[in-house]
Amino acid sequence: MGGACGRTYRVDPRLDPAECNALQQTAAGLLVPATAVEGIAPGTAVGDGRSVDIDVQAPEDGACPATWTVGARLTPVHGQAGPGTLNLTSVAPATVTPVPGMSVVLPEAGVYEVVADASGSQTVVGPATNAQVRMSLFVAEARISPDTTLTLFSSSIAGTFVTVGSASSRALYQATGPATVQLQGYRNLTSGTQSTAAIVNAYVYFRKVAD
Repeated sequence: MGGACGRTYRVDPRLDPAECNALQQTAAGLLVPATAVEGIAPGTAVGDGRSVDIDVQAPEDGACPATWTVGARLTPVHGQAGPGTLNLTSVAPATVTPVPGMSVVLPEAGVYEVVADASGSQTVVGPATNAQVRMSLFVAEARISPDTTLTLFSSSIAGTFVTVGSASSRALYQATGPATVQLQGYRNLTSGTQSTAAIVNAYVYFRKVAD
């Protein structure tokens, strides 16, 4: 502004010291930081390395301070296969055989919970002992879950018997990279005859639980 002697005075603007005031006085003038807060849609990811849902809650209009709430929800890598069936009647006892279609691919390194659910059935002609239908999970040639009995007939009495049963076999598996998990099964018999043996209604599930 002009003075009585024609001099000009610079008057610096006063900055409100309130906590929510983001203005700064710089040599070039007033500066207020600009911040853009954006989220991604649920079920999507920024990249292939992780699958995370980001939730962004905007402040109410006129709020001071304007507080943005940002949260993240882990969406684990997961998948399943099924249902599947394996007829073991014509397969020699103790011959471990893949259940067709019952494989899942773990897509990346990490720790996975892998679960197989299935039912088994057999027809046993006695006297017979230790007639079983069993299953477990494999990666390549290595068994990674307990060898689980689906159905068992251990009696030595004479006659024809149909036995059924259901069970789960599960494991925590540490993958060093992509890996294929396969459900396999077999029938077992110490004495007597199994006229039928099968794994039915099989499913395999997986989800990543840790890096």
